[in-house]
Amino acid sequence: FAPHFRLYTNAFGGGKESAGAYFPHDEFYDTSTREIVAEIIKTAQIGATIANETPGLFEHYAKKAGREDLISVSLSDKSNIASLKSGDYIVAARGRRYFSNDGILKFLEMISPVAEVVIDDIYSAKIYQLNDETVRRLKNQFTELAQ
Repeated sequence: FAPHFRLYTNAFGGGKESAGAYFPHDEFYDTSTREIVAEIIKTAQIGATIANETPGLFEHYAKKAGREDLISVSLSDKSNIASLKSGDYIVAARGRRYFSNDGILKFLEMISPVAEVVIDDIYSAKIYQLNDETVRRLKNQFTELAQ
């Protein structure tokens, strides 16, 4: 599993098919953030917002990629979600599901991601780009966000 040693699961634990199933936060621990940012910058508009659970790390990789214009905000902060607009992104990273973002992540399961980041055949994150319809639905679903 080199260089992703944390994805190793022995035969008793279910082997490769169970990698990331038991402790995904530890096993994926922000492994694919650089790849997620690389995927987003392919289509991101100037000044686009990326809602995720590790804003500082996303800002670091965006800056290294020459995209200091991107705005990275916490997915768990509902006021940040309320300000999202068409063209912005939400990243659902495996192992980063909390009580504070569970509702939004369940909402995202009803729409299709624009990209999936995979490490060693195991998905580590899904990237969603919002459009007018998904922004409207997001704000309708979370009425407290729309006010």
